Amino acid sequence: MNIYDELNDLNTETSTYEEGPLPEKEREDWEKRVRTKLLSSGSSRPSRARRRAKWLIPSAVALLLAIGATLPSGQEALARLPFVAGLIERFAGDGPNADYSAYKTQEEQTAINEFGSLTLKEVIVDTDQLLIALKFKPAEGIEVGEGLQMTAKVLINGENVSMGGGSYGSEKEQDGTYTLYEDASLSELPPGETLHVSLEYSGFYPKGFLSVPTNVTKPWKFEVESSRAAILADTKTVRMGRKVLLTNGQQILIEKVVVSPLSTRVFMKMTKEAEPGRKYTFYGFRLVSASGKEFDQSAFAGGMDSYSYSRFPKIDLEAEKYFLIPYDGSQDKELGEAIPIEP
Repeated sequence: MNIYDELNDLNTETSTYEEGPLPEKEREDWEKRVRTKLLSSGSSRPSRARRRAKWLIPSAVALLLAIGATLPSGQEALARLPFVAGLIERFAGDGPNADYSAYKTQEEQTAINEFGSLTLKEVIVDTDQLLIALKFKPAEGIEVGEGLQMTAKVLINGENVSMGGGSYGSEKEQDGTYTLYEDASLSELPPGETLHVSLEYSGFYPKGFLSVPTNVTKPWKFEVESSRAAILADTKTVRMGRKVLLTNGQQILIEKVVVSPLSTRVFMKMTKEAEPGRKYTFYGFRLVSASGKEFDQSAFAGGMDSYSYSRFPKIDLEAEKYFLIPYDGSQDKELGEAIPIEP
């Protein structure tokens, strides 16, 4: 069942709930949630329009607080309201209607140690990243903050394909548990529709990555069989083989662009280093549509003798034409002309 079927059966009658203003603490919690979502949800934007986005935050928060004046009062009433979105979509969804249920492996594995219980809930193996959603319940006496993060060692079919990096998120729930999200960057994945994923969580940062990590002597471990059949069926590959000479003297080969239901990935090779004393350095691409929409680069890795790629949010190759513009992101300098994504 997809999200639209669930919404059709959703009871929207609100007269059974008592209405009243939210307590000050809950108003602050909801304001914090909205700020976090708005800051992390900008997967695409009109070209050069980033500065205007910041004005959306206070307006949206004010709107939420105005709506909150008629929400059912108290945490117990809030908990009774149905919540239909998936956990991964809450952190990595492409818009409010994102539904990745067809591509997920749903889990309910729980591992426990002296710091608390960690439950693996959802896993998606994308073309170059592993998306994970978990629930953490701290043990009695264990203090954690809102910046709580954990990092996993990832093996796919017994091979270490983790490239390091990625992004993380956490959110405290009404019941005192924490929902955790991680996307781990991966190198080339082994072939096959079904992959065996091994996760070992030993990196425990109770108050965020800027805090001192806690030594975990008994890591939380999980073993998952994840099917990629659905995501592979909906993934398109554009083989380009395009050599590009950049204005800083560097040369790259764009091998292919892979578009999955969750992301867009540009595979490339560095074939010539930049000239000595160069002023600008290649840090990936801008991805722009023919209509002027620009998609933010979410990850980049590159080097003469290393695995090189850029990652962006998903695009619709059938809707319009798209272009890659090489650039130096540190100085906002374009290093070449727009390159159409085409064979």
